[in-house]
Amino acid sequence: HNGFINDVYGWNFVDDNGNVQDDNNHGTAVAGVLGADTKNGKGSRGLLTKGSLMVVKILDQNGMSTTERAVMGIEYAVKNGASVINASWGGTTFDQVLFDTISWANERGVLVVCAAGNEAKDNDTDERPSYPASFQLPNVVSVAAHDNQDRLVSFTNYGKETVHVAAPGIGIYSTVRGGYLWLQGTSFAAPFVAGVAAMLRGQEPLLSPLEVKNRLIQTVVPLHYYVKERLVSGGRVNAFNALKNIVPPKIQAPTKWKKELRSVESLHPYLNDTKQVYEIKQPGAGHVRVHFTNFDLEKQYDQLVLKDNQARPAMTYSGKLGAFW
Repeated sequence: HNGFINDVYGWNFVDDNGNVQDDNNHGTAVAGVLGADTKNGKGSRGLLTKGSLMVVKILDQNGMSTTERAVMGIEYAVKNGASVINASWGGTTFDQVLFDTISWANERGVLVVCAAGNEAKDNDTDERPSYPASFQLPNVVSVAAHDNQDRLVSFTNYGKETVHVAAPGIGIYSTVRGGYLWLQGTSFAAPFVAGVAAMLRGQEPLLSPLEVKNRLIQTVVPLHYYVKERLVSGGRVNAFNALKNIVPPKIQAPTKWKKELRSVESLHPYLNDTKQVYEIKQPGAGHVRVHFTNFDLEKQYDQLVLKDNQARPAMTYSGKLGAFW
């Protein structure tokens, strides 16, 4: 540790003992976002300046876990007084026992903040979304990753119905054993939201998990009008707004659309190991949208990336999506 807030050393469910020393670095990096010392004059600063950080180890040295360890870890955290659980881990198989355990945590007033996943997929529609982030429970908050230009990063999972808010998830400087590293992933976006949730629960302890979740969603800073198609809230979490219960105005829909009829068509069938690039220009336009008559790519292997006018990735799609804008 590089100096955290008041640590509460919990339990190691990998080795079934009280030694919670990190042998992978992932947990230490997540903990650094939450509670790295703000007064030691070096490295990174955590969100929380007071409170307790409970260390519950369920990942082994390779970053792997089992459902059993996850369930025992959540039960331990709840029974030992956690008000917010940060889950910067996940899998792609629905597990009823894990679902029931997080539902049980909700009944005991515990919020669970989850990383949405890093597969650039839609957790709403994908056959194998990320869990526990995709559990439809009142105490689950799913977090996507955005960059320092207020864009969702290319790798983040998203979902208009299942991914609630965004938080910084690239270029994150945080703690590791013996030092600091630059990191990226929804694993490091989730603790930003968990930290804000913890501050809110400390300020208003009578709020239920659902009330905290709704406050986080309603007080986001809108990212971009079309992000509303990818996130429940359409924006990034904001600590000041959440603590003050400030609801910013929503971005208004673009108006005065002008339709331009032009055809862009890929090869049928498209070739193996090939890359096709198309450029669509409309001088003076504030927004450009494209209609696909039919979209059919081999899911997980082939993808289409939409880039903005500075060649920065904006949206990524894969699979059989049919006709859509």
